[in-house]
Amino acid sequence: MSLSVRWHRLEASAWVHRLLVLFPLSLTALAAWFAHAWGEEQRWTWWVVLAGTVLSGGLNLLDLTTGVSFWRVAWVLFDAVLLALLAHPDSTARLHPGPRAAREPAWVPRRPPRG
Repeated sequence: MSLSVRWHRLEASAWVHRLLVLFPLSLTALAAWFAHAWGEEQRWTWWVVLAGTVLSGGLNLLDLTTGVSFWRVAWVLFDAVLLALLAHPDSTARLHPGPRAAREPAWVPRRPPRG
């Protein structure tokens, strides 16, 4: 069977459909895995979010130089708020390993032990 015959029998439209379905599914799975890692206070998640936000913020600021629009300003503000939240002590606490109870502020209610 020649290569051109295989190429024509590929059913490209079916593969395009499969890829269009798999792409959002893989992004959703990646986001869920990352959110779980963030909830487990994995140290590397803070650095990933910081690097992504700085890169996104820089690109969005460069995009603002081409012209101001509502969405461009909204993305820059989103990046600024995310950077401010990353700088908050609750977010930076994951960089210093230790027992969570020792890092929690006094106003956080503690659950009584089970037993």
